[in-house]
Amino acid sequence: MPTVEPLGERIRSLRKSLGWTQLELAMRADVSERTVRSIERDRPIKHDSLLCIALALGVEIRDIVRDPAQIAPLLCWRRNVDTLIELVTPYLQSGDPTGFYDIAHRDVEIVCRVEDTLPGAKWFSSSYFSGAEGARRFIDTSLQLRSQTVSRHARAQPPQGASNIVIIRGTELRTFCDGEQENTWWVRIFDFAEGRIRRLDEYVGASQFDWPEG
Repeated sequence: MPTVEPLGERIRSLRKSLGWTQLELAMRADVSERTVRSIERDRPIKHDSLLCIALALGVEIRDIVRDPAQIAPLLCWRRNVDTLIELVTPYLQSGDPTGFYDIAHRDVEIVCRVEDTLPGAKWFSSSYFSGAEGARRFIDTSLQLRSQTVSRHARAQPPQGASNIVIIRGTELRTFCDGEQENTWWVRIFDFAEGRIRRLDEYVGASQFDWPEG
C-alpha cells in the first residue's frame, strides 16, 4: 500500500485539543502508539492508517495530509482493490473466473506466463488474449483447467500497487484428476482503466512450501 506524508503538527494539535494522549488516539484509531508517534514526527504512513487517524479525530484525511494531491491516486487504488475483492474473489480463491466478465475493459489484454514443467501449463497453450473474445477464451481455458482439478488451496497476500495498478501474490496447491500435483507461486498484476481491468499479467511458477494437514 502506498504511503502519504502526514501533517504531524496538525495531528498533534488536534489530539491535544481533545485532551488525548498518543496512546488514547492510537486506541481510538486502532493503530499502534508507535504509529501515532511516527505520524506526529511527519514520517510517511500508509494511507489506510492515516485514514483511521482522521476518522478518530473527526476530520477529513485531506486535512491532515501534507499534499492533498496524494489522496486522489490512493483513493483510485482503493476503489480498484474493492472492485477486485467484490467481483474477482471467486477467481482468486476458488479458480472460478466468471466474475472477470463484469469488470474486463472492452480492450482488455491478458498475458499468462506458466512454467512448462507444471501440469496446468498445457491448458494455457495460448498465453495472450485480447478484447472481449480473448476474455472469453481466457475464461473458457481457466474453466477447463478447473474441471481437471480435484482440489485447490490458495493463499493470497494483501494487495500492493498504486493508482491503477493492483498486484496480488500468492501460493497454491492443486491436485489434478490424473493424480498429478503442482505447488506454485503466482503473481497477478491488474492494470485498471475507467474502473475496469485493462490488462492482466499472470505469472505462475513451481514453488516448494508446506501445507498444514487436514
